Amino acid sequence: MFRVTFPTTLFAVKSVKVVLNTLGLPGFKHIDAIGISESEVPIDAEINVVKNLVFESSPENLGTSINSRFDEITPVPSRDGRTLYFTRVGSPEYNRTLLIDSVDMAIKLSPEKYPATLGEVYSQIAGRYISNPERSAFNQDIWVAKADSFDFLRVEHPGYPLNNALPNSMVTITPDPNAYYVINQFERNGNMDRGFSLVRRTPDSIGWSFPKPVEIKDYYTITSDVSLTMSFDGKTLILSAIRADSRDMDLYVCFRKGENKWGAPQHLGNVINSDRR
Repeated sequence: MFRVTFPTTLFAVKSVKVVLNTLGLPGFKHIDAIGISESEVPIDAEINVVKNLVFESSPENLGTSINSRFDEITPVPSRDGRTLYFTRVGSPEYNRTLLIDSVDMAIKLSPEKYPATLGEVYSQIAGRYISNPERSAFNQDIWVAKADSFDFLRVEHPGYPLNNALPNSMVTITPDPNAYYVINQFERNGNMDRGFSLVRRTPDSIGWSFPKPVEIKDYYTITSDVSLTMSFDGKTLILSAIRADSRDMDLYVCFRKGENKWGAPQHLGNVINSDRR
């Protein structure tokens, strides 16, 4: 942390002006905070960790209606806690809608030829050959568990457009109880790009709207591994990703600039981010 001390002035000081010449430093520059203090004790950047935090109960398995022999990841509870959205990976029960130039390969191709085409698509996404697309990590579908009393007994598997044969995963709630963010951006002809999209429940609370792209300024990731969460008031995003100034999977903050528009990710600094994930 950069500190500057001055002799005591004969007048009160309530503000400070900082002039920076950033041409001599490569990469993205930002200032987290500037503070003025009358104390001679230097200010240290530290995280206030809850002391003596103890979880008295043991983790409880959510049961076989949610947990299967496949991987269940990215749990997202609804704002009222009555619905749990999660992603099931590598399951043979997945949505097979695969649009290429607006043509659904699940309808056009025979069941014998479809897996090979899906494998080609996954291989393009991965940048390497995917031999078993159905069991691969790219086969991800969103599932929905509804609470009955204290248990999640009803599990639903939504269809298109919330799910398709491409990677699908819900990542965060929004202030609107019927709107959520999902990974990737989709076009109606079947194209997919990295990023995030907004989905909404239809007025009948049964279906889902087509994903609408979310705009994040200067958004990019070096790897496909990424996660996201939103503050409860909907004004801040916390992004976990590998970018040019990351040491590994680092945390970034984005601030809302408008409807579905966010400012560029800002690195949260090395107090929070370490050289580990």
